[in-house]
Amino acid sequence: MFWNKDKIPDYINNEEDLFKFDDGTIIENDEKSTSNKYNTHVNLEEDFSKKKKKEKIKQEKREKKVKERMPKEKKTKSKKEKVRRERKEFNREKAINDIVNIVLVITFIVAFMIIFDVVRATRYGILPVFANHQVSNENYDLYNGIGYKVYYYHIKNGKNVIEVGNNSLKYNDKAIKTNTYDLSLLYHNDFDKFVNNYLNKYVNISGKLYKKEGSKVYLKYSDSDNKYETLYVCSLMHNRLVEKEDVTVKGMLDDYDKDKNIIYINNCSVK
Repeated sequence: MFWNKDKIPDYINNEEDLFKFDDGTIIENDEKSTSNKYNTHVNLEEDFSKKKKKEKIKQEKREKKVKERMPKEKKTKSKKEKVRRERKEFNREKAINDIVNIVLVITFIVAFMIIFDVVRATRYGILPVFANHQVSNENYDLYNGIGYKVYYYHIKNGKNVIEVGNNSLKYNDKAIKTNTYDLSLLYHNDFDKFVNNYLNKYVNISGKLYKKEGSKVYLKYSDSDNKYETLYVCSLMHNRLVEKEDVTVKGMLDDYDKDKNIIYINNCSVK
């Protein structure tokens, strides 16, 4: 027989006649019936465990069906949201790429404009195309470009040259002073420095008059072994009589003949 703890019959006086299970169920400890009663209780526990498992499986199946029956609208909304995010990310990357490309194109165009104008002015003596013409008077014209300036000097009886520099370049109508001795040594010993410092520059050169022919005046430097011998050919702006042996010429040093050691100076004035 099975009893609860609080319902043990009065005729059961000895606790040894009882068998107690872990869940609190008590049975009569009859040698003949104990085994069968115990087995019956075990079977009941097994049935209860199986029943719980079945209920759990059913619950899982119900939850799965509920998920499967979710409205299609929610799935569609989730898919649309994903597409919207991907499109937004794509548009953002495209915008960044477009900005980078525009910056590169502008940089290339500006670099081309600067190089074009600078090469025209320095190498060929031609006025710039892309620079803004800001000043024009009887002595010079000023052109302002992006990061560079161009001065075109046309001073009567003076400086007549195109000069290019950065934005700090300032007006300067002064001639570079030197003499035939120093210039001849530089020409033969450090030709690159001579080109950088004097070529296409307005110079003031003093030296010995060698000869005069028509509108040209010749100065010449000679040393004892003719190592530094150099001839200076000056084309005068005005044909005038030159009687002094020591003279000073002002003009544009714009050419040379390396093989013959000749330096050419144009638009010269002499005194």
